[in-house]
Amino acid sequence: MPESPHNWVTARADCFVDMIFKSLRDIVDRDVRAINAVDARKRHGWEFRIQKNDEGTHPRFAVIRNHPDYPGITKGVFFDVHATSIRVTLEDDSTLDVVPEWDEHTSACKTKIGGVPHELWQISEKALSRFFFGRIRRLG
Repeated sequence: MPESPHNWVTARADCFVDMIFKSLRDIVDRDVRAINAVDARKRHGWEFRIQKNDEGTHPRFAVIRNHPDYPGITKGVFFDVHATSIRVTLEDDSTLDVVPEWDEHTSACKTKIGGVPHELWQISEKALSRFFFGRIRRLG
């Protein structure tokens, strides 16, 4: 019988909150670099940066938004590791709980918000889209 090319052991070992957190942070970091490369007019002059805090028992990071014309005003989206989830606190103080789950049928790790599977890039978009671009204005 041929061996499976899929290494389920490694995939399962990576399906823990701390590993998902690191992968999500890498994606968010990429997205922050991408938004800062966008023309300043399209981002209304805002500048974004990641502030990391890996010390203590609960690693966390935040995406911080500053404007050069308003140096005292900063806003943020916060990503915190909890025992079985990653809590994302949005600018309006609402939260998203990202929960990794191992799917034994597909031998794959699924990241879910409210029971709905999301890819990590979708979680970053859900957390940062409004923070980067504001609310979409209705026409008419």
